[in-house]
Amino acid sequence: MDNFIYSEPQPVASVPATNAKSYIAKFDNGPASARIGLVVEDGKFAVYVCSLDDAFNLTTARWYTGELDAEGHAKGVSADGVELLSAVVNGDIFRGTVTNTAKETFTFTGAIVPAGSPAGLFRGIEQYGEGEVIVGAVLDIDGTFASTAQINGAIEFVSPISPEPVKLSANSLVVRIGTSAEPITVGRVTTLAPAIHPQIGWDNNFTGNSLVQPQDPALAGGGINQSLDFGDVLYGTSEADLLIGRLGLDVLLGNEGDDVLIGGLEHFHPQRSDRKFGGPGNDILIWGVGDGSDLLDGGPGEDVLILGLVGEVDDAGQTIFRLSNDEQAGQVFIDPVSQLPAVDVTNAPGFCGVIDDSSDANAPAQFESLGVQQLVRFFLRKQADAFEGGQQSDDNGLRQTMHIKDIEFLICPTRAGGAIEILDLTASPPTATELSALALNQRLQLIVR
Repeated sequence: MDNFIYSEPQPVASVPATNAKSYIAKFDNGPASARIGLVVEDGKFAVYVCSLDDAFNLTTARWYTGELDAEGHAKGVSADGVELLSAVVNGDIFRGTVTNTAKETFTFTGAIVPAGSPAGLFRGIEQYGEGEVIVGAVLDIDGTFASTAQINGAIEFVSPISPEPVKLSANSLVVRIGTSAEPITVGRVTTLAPAIHPQIGWDNNFTGNSLVQPQDPALAGGGINQSLDFGDVLYGTSEADLLIGRLGLDVLLGNEGDDVLIGGLEHFHPQRSDRKFGGPGNDILIWGVGDGSDLLDGGPGEDVLILGLVGEVDDAGQTIFRLSNDEQAGQVFIDPVSQLPAVDVTNAPGFCGVIDDSSDANAPAQFESLGVQQLVRFFLRKQADAFEGGQQSDDNGLRQTMHIKDIEFLICPTRAGGAIEILDLTASPPTATELSALALNQRLQLIVR
């Protein structure tokens, strides 16, 4: 199979352009590490109060979101009564008061964060123990760092917090929390648009990892594979997630929220059959040409399966859509503004066929025994045309089969190519519909080409 790139490569934007402004203030009468971070965008605000002082955090550290009033005030009251009062945004100045659960009032004064400064408000949410932890952090212009790790859904904090974060990039830090110093990645709050949280598989459980696989064959039972063949397990949060598995037999668990799941760009690697579970919410499950035969379970909600060429980033930083059999993991392109991938369905070199209860009298019983509801088969158009036209009889073009459950809509290339087909899988046989009829219409318009 020949590699190909269709159309001109498109450069990837490096930094999203937003109207957000960030402010940081210190307290006049609080702990030395205490800071308040504010992000304002298009009349909306997000405020976070934190420190490295456990007692202060328990009574005072809280998140606030809302809309600025006509005078430019950001006001809020937390669920347990901590009040953010008279937080005035006036040009480059930010000032106000916070009254905590002990009825102590703290005043603060601060200023706008200059463009290009490493300072800012950071936030991340990840699995921790049996639940989730929301980690917020403020990095001040003078280098002062403050952070808390709050158990999601409770006024309960994990401590200690390492006072020295690790810089990953201009917009992300690693904060170590708890007695085990577990690393949590937090991202700079650069926009108040709904966020989606990306997670990408590590691909580090393979035979080349000497911890997993003894490199002397004699110490590995005569060379028996002890690894998971690049397999990862990715857990989504209660918010919107983007899970990307990469190589191997990956398991993706979206959990709650409207998630986007991609098994990975696997370029026909031998180990490429993934298991994707959307969980509650309206989820988008994406399969790219070159991936394996996957199990896809949308879970509760209105879920969509997309088949096509998934955009990836090449070594030159260009966005490309290609069919490749190099068996190497591709880097999925993530739009820096929407935080979503791109899928070219229109120009994909194949088409779909759906097998459901209407396909055969025995199909309902067989699907029940398989634990799925439909099969979606992907055929390469060139091979299928030659097979159907009698030019060859060895290959009908079928490449992979998706085993699906609780997925309501399918987006595929048409049989003839050059167009998109949207099928309602709740009907048997499936019926054609329009993108505008789907609950995820707006998000899908950002992904599908």
